[in-house]
Amino acid sequence: MYIYDDLLDYARKYPGKIYSDQDFQSAGKFDTLFVFFGDDMPKEYEEEKAMLLLKTVISCLDGDASIGELSNLLEDPFITYYFTFCHYLNIYVRERLIDKEKLYLLGRNLSTKSNNSDIIKLGLTLLGISGNEQGREIASVLGLHSEFTFYAITAFEYMDLHNKYVFEMANKTYGFGKVHCIQNIEPLTDDIKVWLIENGCDNVVMPKISAIISAQKASMSWYLKSRKVDKRAFSNISRLIYYIFSPDKNDVYEFHDSLETITEYMKYAKHYAKSFEDLCAVAYIKKWMRPFWNPGEDDVKKKNGWSSNIESDIRNKCIDILKNNKWKDVLNNSLRSAEADTDTYIYLASELDVDLSFSDLVPLLEKDPLDYKISYYISKSGNEASMKSFIEYAKKTIDFDEMELKPSDEGLKDDDLSFENKSDIFLYYILKNLSDYKLVELDLPQIALTTRYDGNRIEAITYLRNYEDAWDENVEKSLLNALDKEPNKGIKKRLMRLLGKRENDGFEDIKKEVRYVDIKKQIVKPNVKDVYLFSTYVAGLFYRDMDVVHNHLDKGDILYLKREPENPYDKNAIMVTTEDGYVLGYIPKKENSLFQRLLDAGKYLYAIVDEFLEDSNKLDIDLYLSYRDVVENTKEIISMLIENPSIYNSKM
Repeated sequence: MYIYDDLLDYARKYPGKIYSDQDFQSAGKFDTLFVFFGDDMPKEYEEEKAMLLLKTVISCLDGDASIGELSNLLEDPFITYYFTFCHYLNIYVRERLIDKEKLYLLGRNLSTKSNNSDIIKLGLTLLGISGNEQGREIASVLGLHSEFTFYAITAFEYMDLHNKYVFEMANKTYGFGKVHCIQNIEPLTDDIKVWLIENGCDNVVMPKISAIISAQKASMSWYLKSRKVDKRAFSNISRLIYYIFSPDKNDVYEFHDSLETITEYMKYAKHYAKSFEDLCAVAYIKKWMRPFWNPGEDDVKKKNGWSSNIESDIRNKCIDILKNNKWKDVLNNSLRSAEADTDTYIYLASELDVDLSFSDLVPLLEKDPLDYKISYYISKSGNEASMKSFIEYAKKTIDFDEMELKPSDEGLKDDDLSFENKSDIFLYYILKNLSDYKLVELDLPQIALTTRYDGNRIEAITYLRNYEDAWDENVEKSLLNALDKEPNKGIKKRLMRLLGKRENDGFEDIKKEVRYVDIKKQIVKPNVKDVYLFSTYVAGLFYRDMDVVHNHLDKGDILYLKREPENPYDKNAIMVTTEDGYVLGYIPKKENSLFQRLLDAGKYLYAIVDEFLEDSNKLDIDLYLSYRDVVENTKEIISMLIENPSIYNSKM
């Protein structure tokens, strides 16, 4: 039995029903992603492929080529040059260089007598361009399967009653096939508009894109104003608002009727908002309401009728609705079924001031065991019990053999990471934040010492250095094993320092210093009135354990300066520290006399990182004179005047 026969049998048994014997998550996926997101292929490639296939089709029409030859040409995905092929085939048909009847017969044969998907797609294309009404009947059957829906629609776009045909197909498809129906349908009648609002984004794939397309074709404000709004109608709009405005890239102000829609929607929100999708809609509306006022202005006008006063009013209404404690139960109930994505749950939890634990997030991990967004959330949460459970989960779930650093590998760099490296990113967030907890976890860092991503190996070394007092006999063995395998020179040096080994470059073994000082009195906030003084570098980095600031020191960061008059080597010594007081080194001795005098005179100085090259122990900084002492002096004078008004009066 051919694919067409199976689908025809189903259509006859269950007329108007969605063909369920297909994987809606995968059928038609490649072609759909190419149509929506694929990069344009080189024009020469498309031209060459399209013309070669067209010539072979003509040869088949003339009896000089076989279907097998067509199959050989379709080894590359047909979709990558589909539109170019249709362009040239249409020209040949219009110029009567190809007989329409012959084209129809070949298309019918290819689409109904094959189990090769690309041959069927080509057959549908020939049927559509032949303009034969019987061809559309064949397409209406094959279009039930999402692998073929796109071709069953687009190839017939110039035939009569095409929009009616697409609407009928939309009601019988799901998955990627339904997405193409929504993309190609025109909202010519109220029935179609209502269907787009109520059913357009009801899908297991691409619901947010479907929601945007549906709302662009059928106005949400029209829908709300054209009927008596009940709970069902309200929820239909809630779902669209949630899907459209949850992605940060979708600017609410760019939607032409967003103001009318949200204003109308908020009229009913307090009464009807009860479901999870209602919660999402209200929370994301609040997120987009960002009122601001310029000095001296009563209101700030924005795009498409929006203004700060309107936003402020809507935001306050959202805040009032979200205060209700019922939403926490709504969130928890939804989490148990994991019906939404991780980003949505994390955002809603922050809006409702809910701390999600590891056990709360297990349903999401069952859908995606290596969801690195969950790894980031839990590892940053500060919940020690969750972190402990999560580490055990990670050790059981991550395929460490697959992540193992191979003998010939140079390791994965930051720029090498992609979505395929989910496990590496998942592990990285745990290791990166592990030191923030009072947990002694030696197993996971030891395993990470020989994984492929450089970042994980560095974070493992950092953690083990911080917990050196807790080492057992296995840790040193793991470090020695990692040292033997390590391909990165910089990471190898870290391992050697941690093991207390001498580097093979003539340097003596030097114990790296870890030192913190109290800088409460040195802390200042940069001000536009601060004065740039000088550019220099931090001396003595080689003698400091720079692993302490790994990944915590970047261009633009502020550093503080503190005098050290008791320094036995330089009475003018000025320490350079991080924001938490970790001593990085000193202002070079030959340059510190001026800055020493300024500091001793009570001036406030600070530095801004210009460049930090960790592997070469190079830290360039810009020095600034702070405006803080001027502010303090002004405050002191004002305070004196308030306490002693006679001083002021005597001057009058």
